[in-house]
Amino acid sequence: MRVDRSFIDGMPTAESVADAAAVRQELEGLIAAEAARNCSPSDHRELVELLGAIELSAGDLPAFIGEVWDLHRRIAMIGNNAILKATYLGLVDYVQSHRSSPSQAADAEPLEYFAFRLELHRELVDAVASGDPEFARLVADRHSHELPLRLAEA
Repeated sequence: MRVDRSFIDGMPTAESVADAAAVRQELEGLIAAEAARNCSPSDHRELVELLGAIELSAGDLPAFIGEVWDLHRRIAMIGNNAILKATYLGLVDYVQSHRSSPSQAADAEPLEYFAFRLELHRELVDAVASGDPEFARLVADRHSHELPLRLAEA
């Protein structure tokens, strides 16, 4: 199913990117719950592999953010709700393609930042794999609101 993405077409502005990021954050719980309902053992293995890629990229902010986006895309692909999936992925694509690139200075994040974000994503993967949609929704909501949005990242 293809959903027309014209609602976010046009010249991006800082406000439109922030709006898209905010909506994407609010959809995290629905995406996680849907994924928990449908997560297969092979889906879980792929999510764990993506966590490994995130861990390997710690210390390199642009690579880290890219790997986190890949994990969020893969979680969204697990669900069966085509409208939710298309909307969420459209928002991810929009935010990722229009966000500011991290600067050299931003790349010097303390390792605690990477470790904290990695742990939040491990918890999210575990919640999705649990098969419990409500638990997955709660963990996703914690993930989405635990830290202020940095660089419109996942």
